[in-house]
Amino acid sequence: MNQDDLHRMAEAANDIRLDTEFMRLSRGAENQLEGDVESARSFNKTEADAINYEGWNPQDAIHAYDGLYQHQMLSHIINRANELGVDAVVFLIWDGVNFRQAKIVNDYYLDTDELQTHLEPVVVRPPAMTAWGHFRLLHGTETYAGLARALRCDNAYSWHTPLAAWGFANGILDEDSIQEEDWQATVREELAKQTSAILSDFVQPGFVYGYTGVNVPPIAEHTIPTFNQAMEMLGAEQTKAGSRGEAQQARGIQQFLRKSADYDGAFLLSRYSLDSKKSHKDNAIIGSGHAQGPFHDQLIHHIAEVWQRTVRLIQENSPFTRTLLVATSDHGMTNTFDNLRDPESNGTMPTNGFMRQKHKMPEQGEENAGTPWFSNRGIFVDSPDVYQSVRDRVHQNNATMFQQVGDLMPRCTQIHDGLFFSSLEHGFSMDKQLGDHGGDGFDGLIVPYMEKLIEKEDA
Repeated sequence: MNQDDLHRMAEAANDIRLDTEFMRLSRGAENQLEGDVESARSFNKTEADAINYEGWNPQDAIHAYDGLYQHQMLSHIINRANELGVDAVVFLIWDGVNFRQAKIVNDYYLDTDELQTHLEPVVVRPPAMTAWGHFRLLHGTETYAGLARALRCDNAYSWHTPLAAWGFANGILDEDSIQEEDWQATVREELAKQTSAILSDFVQPGFVYGYTGVNVPPIAEHTIPTFNQAMEMLGAEQTKAGSRGEAQQARGIQQFLRKSADYDGAFLLSRYSLDSKKSHKDNAIIGSGHAQGPFHDQLIHHIAEVWQRTVRLIQENSPFTRTLLVATSDHGMTNTFDNLRDPESNGTMPTNGFMRQKHKMPEQGEENAGTPWFSNRGIFVDSPDVYQSVRDRVHQNNATMFQQVGDLMPRCTQIHDGLFFSSLEHGFSMDKQLGDHGGDGFDGLIVPYMEKLIEKEDA
C-alpha cells in the first residue's frame, strides 16, 4: 500500500460527501434530511463502500505501507528541519483529525501561494487513541513489541500502557518489576534518553523550547513531562509549559516566537483538540469530532483557521529567516451515525480472550475493570476464534441493523503472534457520540502530515 492508494481512497469518499453537500453528517443529520434517517444511513454505507472498493485493507496499512508511520514522525520532522536548513520548528498536533478532513482543508482553503501546503497520509497503528498517539509522536518510537504484555498487565491502566509497552519491548520492564511503585519513573528516564537522541540532531544548547496546549490527563502524566525532560537533557530552555485551556493558543505562540529572538534556535509544540467530549475548554474554537462528527463544517473551518492563523503568526513574529511548520494528528476520527447495542451491556460478551482498556486501576477484589472497546470501536483479541465469537454476539445484539447493512465487524487483523485486532465497520460505534476513533477504519488510522516552509527576508 502506498500514498497514491490512500489519496485515491480519500478522494473517492470525499467526492461522495462533497457532491451531496453532506458536511454535517451525524446523528443529527435527520434535521438536515427532514427526518429521513434511512437516507443518512444509506449515505454512510455508500461512503464506506467507496473506501472499501478502492482497496482499504488495514492489514496492508498496518504492516506493508511504504509511506510514513506515526512512530516515524519525530525523526522525519527533525530530518526535514535539517534538510531545509531551518532554525525553528513549530509542531502542531491535532487531536482527532483524519486525513480526509485535512485533504478537504488543503484542497479548498489552502489553495493560494501564501498558504500552499504539502500534505501526505500517515498510518497510525492500533490502538488509535490519545495516549498512544501522543506517545508515538513525541518519542519517535513504536510500542508493538510490548503491546500485548502491557494490555494484559494488571498494574497499568490506559494512560500508563504506552509507557509499559515500551518498557516491555526494550527489556526495561518485566512482569515482576512492573509491580514496583517506581516502575514509571525508571522507564521514563530511559525513554527521555532515547527521545533526546532523536532531537539532538536538531536541538542544541542555546535553543528554546515551548509547549502550548491543554495538559489533558492521558498525556500530562507521562508523555509531555518526558518530552520536556528530553529537551532539558539537550540544554534547551523552556519558556511555555501548557495550560488547562486553548483559548489563548494564538497569544501563546506569538509570545513564544517573540521571546525566541534571544536564542539560537527554537522548537515549539502546540496541541489543538478536536477530540473533546464534554467541555468547551479543550478546544480553541469549540469544535469536537465526538460531539459533532468529524466532517461537520465547523470542524473543517477550525482546522483551516488554525493553520492559516499559525502561518500568519510565524510570518509576523518569528525572528528566524526559515521556520518549518508541520502538523499531524494523534489519531483520526470516524463519523458514527449509528450506535450499536454492546454485548457487554447485557452480559452476552465472551468472558475471556480479549484485552480490556482500563480507565482506572482496579480496586482490590474488582474484576474486569475497564472496557473491551477502544473508543467504542476497536477490540484486541487473542485469536480469530475469539474474534468470531465477539462478532457473533455483536450481530445477535443488533440483528435488525445486521439485516439492513450487512457485516458490522468484518475484519480481524493479526498484530503480533497471539494478538489480533478488530473493530466495528465504518460509521458504527458502541456509544451515542457522533464520532469515534480506536477502530481499524480508514478515517481512524489514516491521519495527515502537513508541512510548510516559511521564509522571511527581514528576520
